[in-house]
Amino acid sequence: MDYKVHAESGCQLLARLAPRPPLHGLDDHILTLNPNETTTIEVKGQPGSGKSMLLLKWAAKAILPKMYGGLGAGALLIDTDMHFSIFTLRNLLEALLLQHPERLSGSAKEVAIKSALEQFTVISICDGFQLRATLLTLDKVS
Repeated sequence: MDYKVHAESGCQLLARLAPRPPLHGLDDHILTLNPNETTTIEVKGQPGSGKSMLLLKWAAKAILPKMYGGLGAGALLIDTDMHFSIFTLRNLLEALLLQHPERLSGSAKEVAIKSALEQFTVISICDGFQLRATLLTLDKVS
């Protein structure tokens, strides 16, 4: 059998994955450049500077339904250090929902959180081989 191998960088892979919703409204204070659906954003900084919390806040805002001030989009987290906490994400979603108390009645909060979490995918990676394999098959992740 003849196999052809095509190598691409992580940025090329992420740029290839489409369609993606625009990020307008995700964070008006930090994302002042109005990134579009093909923009790749790199977040870097010293350990403990809040990069993970910032990204979780962005993910929460992205997956929250539009009627509650979110983007109604999906989000994918590739967890390489095994520190992701679903409870932290849930608490962030709940905090965002509290900004719209007039729209929450009865069990609406739990329904909104469940709906948001259905739009979130976590892939835990424990070594370099698994990371490469995941990046090569990322377009098949729903």
